[in-house]
Amino acid sequence: MIMKNINGATGNWLYMGFKGLDGNQVGSQIIIDSDTRRDGSAWYSVNRDELPFYCFSPDFLYKKPLILLKDERINLRYRILHLNGEMDISKLNKRFDKYQKESH
Repeated sequence: MIMKNINGATGNWLYMGFKGLDGNQVGSQIIIDSDTRRDGSAWYSVNRDELPFYCFSPDFLYKKPLILLKDERINLRYRILHLNGEMDISKLNKRFDKYQKESH
């Protein structure tokens, strides 16, 4: 499934893939650690064919702010995978599940 605009979409991981200069499929998957997830976070992306420019990132503050008191801290944990070859939902879900088992 190709999504042109995922801004504001929520989920535990996101994959963006495309054909490289050599014609082979490449892409990146960002997985959000369960300790980093919060209500109000979403994905931010830029996907402009006319440029072309493509990027995506988890956005911890996308839908609502977070107020920290003095000396409070937040820890953000993500896993970024750079992948070669064709990907599908099943493969990406398996990578997500594997990360969840390894990280906790």
